[in-house]
Amino acid sequence: MHQPQRGAIYKHLDPMIAAATAAGAACCYLSGAGPSVLAITTGAAGDIFAQREKERVDRKVADAMIAAAEQVGVQGQVFITEPSLTGAYVASVEPPFSGGLVSYRGDV
Repeated sequence: MHQPQRGAIYKHLDPMIAAATAAGAACCYLSGAGPSVLAITTGAAGDIFAQREKERVDRKVADAMIAAAEQVGVQGQVFITEPSLTGAYVASVEPPFSGGLVSYRGDV
């Protein structure tokens, strides 16, 4: 709902969305009020480093987004990440919860 209004403010938004989807992104959108633009890509399941190159389009999408932004005079950075499948968890606790037959993730 907010993208049409922000597209008038952020000249890089519409070109980046078009470039990302043309390069193979599943979707691309403005992050919150901007100016960050996020793209979601797909690939084979599992570790991204174990996938064949033809299964991945993340770098192609990133390059297309950078080029589109530069064409309208906007410089930026790209961060290629992957979602966390486990969410937040306790990494350390004192005194520990784990003990005996009960063990929590990370042996906390």
